[in-house]
Amino acid sequence: MTSRIEQLMKLCMQGEASETERNELLSLLQAAENEGEVKSLINAALERGTPLWDGVAAPVSESGPDMSERVSAAMLEAIFQADILQRGEDDGTSGGMSGGSERKGEVIRALDLKEEEDAMGWARKADRKKMRRVVLKRLAYAAAVVLLIAVGVMVAPVKKKPDPAVVEPPKQDIVKDIPPGGNKAILTLADGATISLDDCKKGDIARDGNAQIVKGGDSGTLIYHAVAGNQQAAAGNRQVAYNTITTPRGGQYQLALSDGSKVWLNASSSLHFPTTFNGKERSVELTGEGYFEIARNTTMPFSITVNGVRVQVLGTHFNINAYRDEPVIRTTLIEGAVKVEVAGEALSLRPGQQAVTTGQKAVEGGADQWLRLDPTADLEEVMAWKEGIFNFKNLDIESIMRQISRWYDVEVVYAGKKPEGHFSGMISRNTPALTVLKMLEYGGVHFTIESKKIVIGNQ
Repeated sequence: MTSRIEQLMKLCMQGEASETERNELLSLLQAAENEGEVKSLINAALERGTPLWDGVAAPVSESGPDMSERVSAAMLEAIFQADILQRGEDDGTSGGMSGGSERKGEVIRALDLKEEEDAMGWARKADRKKMRRVVLKRLAYAAAVVLLIAVGVMVAPVKKKPDPAVVEPPKQDIVKDIPPGGNKAILTLADGATISLDDCKKGDIARDGNAQIVKGGDSGTLIYHAVAGNQQAAAGNRQVAYNTITTPRGGQYQLALSDGSKVWLNASSSLHFPTTFNGKERSVELTGEGYFEIARNTTMPFSITVNGVRVQVLGTHFNINAYRDEPVIRTTLIEGAVKVEVAGEALSLRPGQQAVTTGQKAVEGGADQWLRLDPTADLEEVMAWKEGIFNFKNLDIESIMRQISRWYDVEVVYAGKKPEGHFSGMISRNTPALTVLKMLEYGGVHFTIESKKIVIGNQ
């Protein structure tokens, strides 16, 4: 008997599913109990020449074999990522920033605030350590299926092959694809010298202040080591050396600070920081988006300043999204405790909560800023970028295209009236832009790619 998931996928790929049915399918794909069936359907879809269902052919690209191979590779990438995430959960390891085949998926579990409060109470469980545990493996499998549906616009009913001698192949428009972003960043030293991190080899790359700077074996990691024997000199040295790491559009990078804290930077972001910490506080400045895992030190608290917002922590895991083209700044706590301050207001967050800085000048440090609390933030959506996934949940087209613009380093232009409504979907960030846009096209968004420009508009 055909399952409900299979029925809905068939309707979607034939272009006959209603909005209600598409939303139902997305919910079923994210349910943990459906994981086995989802994986089986993906594996069946990847078998070349085998029909997915009666009357529906396996994906065949309008652009020829190259496109089909990219689609298959992207689905296999999502499955591979899911397996890595599972192994990370089984052996208790956690990984760095996702990037191609080097993914080391960190296991993150989301909060169910009501269940946690009912079970033990926040006040009695302040030292809870493992708040990060809904495996993003579900996201990876669901992303693979959404990708399969995205290419559904290229799926046609199985028909008897016509005589090639009497039928001319249709002419195809050639669309130049745009590759995804990767591990790219520029390091600016205290004297103003710059180092392209994606070009330099692994190992020692510089010494600045009282720190040795090392590019790790993972091509997307930079590590700072306080130089042995100079700790006391560093403590008494008032001339602190500051570095800045900057990711371009289409770039991402991971940084290990001299105190052991870790920072993941998304595309078009930067971090300004001292090469070694001394004094009474560890202070850094952020632009764009970053995920932080701060080493605990009660005698030297950690603070982050971003566009007029100050976040104070002792030792904790959290994400800050503060792009200047976004309407708000979002600080989301995954584990531990933080306090967010802006314009004389302050909020203390518990795991699973989000502080939202709003106002017309929210990302410019304007005096009209104010804070509001989201007590049940969507941690899967917040953490998806770090795990190498686009996770669009009920977003308008402009919000989605801002993410795509930053990651693929493209200009987005709207021709005529902007598409209305909201869209949901998941797909690997390691997927070429054309495949991501095909997913949106299925939702009624029409586009053209012109070199490094994506034009959104009516056909």
